[in-house]
Amino acid sequence: MSHTGLLRTLLGCLSLAGCHSAAAPEVPRARVAEQRDVEQDRYRDEQAGLAISKPAAWYFISPSIERARRQSLSLSNARLDSGFRVAPEALIVIVKEPHAVGSCSPTVKVQLMSRKRGMSGHDEAHEMVEAMQKLVPSFELRSEIQDGILAGRAATHFDASLKVKVVNHDFTCDVLTHVWLIPRADDFLIIGMSAPPTGRDSSNAEFAEILASVSFNR
Repeated sequence: MSHTGLLRTLLGCLSLAGCHSAAAPEVPRARVAEQRDVEQDRYRDEQAGLAISKPAAWYFISPSIERARRQSLSLSNARLDSGFRVAPEALIVIVKEPHAVGSCSPTVKVQLMSRKRGMSGHDEAHEMVEAMQKLVPSFELRSEIQDGILAGRAATHFDASLKVKVVNHDFTCDVLTHVWLIPRADDFLIIGMSAPPTGRDSSNAEFAEILASVSFNR
């Protein structure tokens, strides 16, 4: 994948959908959870080979709605903002509060990214981190890149922090993002989970619950 393609895919994985102010675009309540592959609290995608559940009080929102929300956000770099706003849509987006105002609602996004032949999850994570460290002014790696297991599959994960501005408004979200990469035959499945770094919305327990719910069928 080209550097530009990698960057756009990574930016698409950043879970920032809940950061907005009162003047930012709202999601009509009737459209929340309009996702055809959702049954109750569980999302299934046979083509992607994935199933994932949300906490009972959280919401699914369609990737197209999440993409529209990106238009109001900035990473303080014009090139990055352009890439962020046209990044590929996620498979599914989960948010704690789709109508949060003046705060950063915890958000989970699941994304597919093509895989270079022989590229490990650890190597891909290093490329991601290096690109973001060079281009995102506020990006900071908050944990070592580590290998692990998710739902019986080899996986790589890391934590990072960054700041996200709401365009034309005096409001900034401090975001802590947890990224998991699962290498498969031809692609990476990427799960990005973001929330405020501290306080009641840090959502560590809910993120652990969501990760525990993941299953793969290919």
